[in-house]
Amino acid sequence: MNTVLEAARETPVLREADILVVGGGPAGFSAAVAAARLGAKVTLLERYNHLGGLATGGLVFWLPGYCPGGSRVYGGIALEWVQRVERDGGTSYRDITETKQGAMADPELLKQHALEMALEAGVDLIFHAWAASAIIRDGRVQGAIIESKSGRHALLAQMVVDGTGDADLVAWSNGEFVTGSKGLSLPYRLGGVNFDRYQAFRSDQPELFATLARELKERWENRMPVWPNPRCHNDLAWMNYWGPIGYNAVSVDDLTRAEIELRKNIFGSLRFFREKVPGFEGCFLVDTACQIGTRDSRRIVGGYTLTMKDMRSRATFNDTIGRMCDNTLVEITCDIPYRCLVPRGVEGLLVAGRPIDVDPQVHEASRLVPPSLVTGQAVGTAAWLAVKESIPPRAVDLAVLQRTLHEAGVYISTLAAPEDRAKKEPPSSATLAELATREDSD
Repeated sequence: MNTVLEAARETPVLREADILVVGGGPAGFSAAVAAARLGAKVTLLERYNHLGGLATGGLVFWLPGYCPGGSRVYGGIALEWVQRVERDGGTSYRDITETKQGAMADPELLKQHALEMALEAGVDLIFHAWAASAIIRDGRVQGAIIESKSGRHALLAQMVVDGTGDADLVAWSNGEFVTGSKGLSLPYRLGGVNFDRYQAFRSDQPELFATLARELKERWENRMPVWPNPRCHNDLAWMNYWGPIGYNAVSVDDLTRAEIELRKNIFGSLRFFREKVPGFEGCFLVDTACQIGTRDSRRIVGGYTLTMKDMRSRATFNDTIGRMCDNTLVEITCDIPYRCLVPRGVEGLLVAGRPIDVDPQVHEASRLVPPSLVTGQAVGTAAWLAVKESIPPRAVDLAVLQRTLHEAGVYISTLAAPEDRAKKEPPSSATLAELATREDSD
């Protein structure tokens, strides 16, 4: 590749904070709110004009796994965000109770309540700016270089949270990671739909429906709609367009090619719906996601890789920071170890959301919005503890971390009812290094 030599420059510092969170998606938003509520000075950087990431601008507003089998899985910020939207009538359920498995939520109300929660907590927001590289001093990540309409600036912090979804800061800091690819998507919504007519067609003519579904998949790599839009708009259909496989989500060329192909296929699908699918004769395109949907890119190498064996056995861990629900086996829940959020080979940095250390099968569950909110709240809390004690993230006292999360409403198995506890009680006080030593000796 041809190169150019850039001149050395002095970059002005735009902000200095206790904690810098890069990325305002579900993980980053949750991390920033959690840390700020505990008293940290937090700066949150987001490249778009809103918070919530794929749950909002990405139009992935199906939030599964809240109460599988009648047992609540998600508390803390993950539950609060949805319940605030619920009070404004912005979910497909009137309330999130112990009998409801999940929720579809209005993306604009999700945006607004995420913004309100961040501002109420005192988070310092920076929109319309993009992180370009990590700042590494004395062997630690201490901030990020950003680019915006205002030019190039530096953001400095004692602790940094990578909420980019692609582990960008880990990669820029020479941390360890693996890569994967599960396809890119571009969800969209169609208006003018007679959903009653469509549902009757599905019920009365299942063979024709199946034939059309196959044709749609073969011609346009698209799927037939399943749900109407939230807020009881029976004329608005949500299309969770999975899109093509084989593109690299951290390649600008692949992202561009995928965007072009996805949009071409959306308009091809639109003609297909109008011409062939009962109930869609007068449909029109309302909107498309403002950001391409990424299912997999980089996943960090941390202190532990959470596996499908762990998930199927409903594993509990002494360093749990919350739990998640299996996306395919919806009544199975599993602890998320703190070790999965601490990247190997880099200091001063924690990771939340899609890139945490899990195997490809577990990734199908952990990448979703609710688990991302859980890991975000965990790293925001851990970052605050690290700053407060002037220690690295891997030296945080696990018992203190768990108690703090538990007090904020997060389900912690080691602090739950006796019948839900791990077989091995957590140490009264331990760090990740001490926990590893104890586990090795068992």
